[in-house]
Amino acid sequence: MGLRVAFPNAYPTGYMDRGGRGTRRPGAFPLAAHAAGLLVRTESEVRNFRAVVSGITTETWRQHVDPRAPVVEPVRAGRVLAEIASDHDLTVFAHYDTDLAGHGRDLHRGVVAIERVDAFLGGLVQHLPSDLLLLVTSDHGNLEDTTVGHTSNDVPLLTVGVGGPAAVERIRSIREVTPFVLDLLESRAGRTSLMGSG
Repeated sequence: MGLRVAFPNAYPTGYMDRGGRGTRRPGAFPLAAHAAGLLVRTESEVRNFRAVVSGITTETWRQHVDPRAPVVEPVRAGRVLAEIASDHDLTVFAHYDTDLAGHGRDLHRGVVAIERVDAFLGGLVQHLPSDLLLLVTSDHGNLEDTTVGHTSNDVPLLTVGVGGPAAVERIRSIREVTPFVLDLLESRAGRTSLMGSG
């Protein structure tokens, strides 16, 4: 459609290379971003506040990837994502810590992850462009019950911005997120930022 699309997540240089840090099987988000030519943010973008790491803060990134990366707290990370989204028609950010806490059956880790997401969303919403719609959802539940892996509970859809009520009215399952976003983009009625977990 000729639209500007961003995958703001940073991945280490060589993540997709077999011999580099990407020796693990890549997740769905980086694999899709790579296929679309959007897996382009690495250490330099984190250092220049032009990327967000999937863990939101740079604490783990600094330990395992780039000790020279700046310290980025959740509110600042939210601001960075808002700045990236302001330059694009569609921005898709992937966050995994809530999912990992649920799979790890670690309630304390889950609480820490949710508090981080809350502060991150606060920074994002504070700097959200007025013409942008923010959608936050997940492909499954698990953090609400850390005694199991995935749950079959309904997953909430959080919306902020222009078109939020229409999204809530129309999207009843995860299968309806993509058609809604595509319709929105085709109408060019607004820009969308989608945050997913899992």
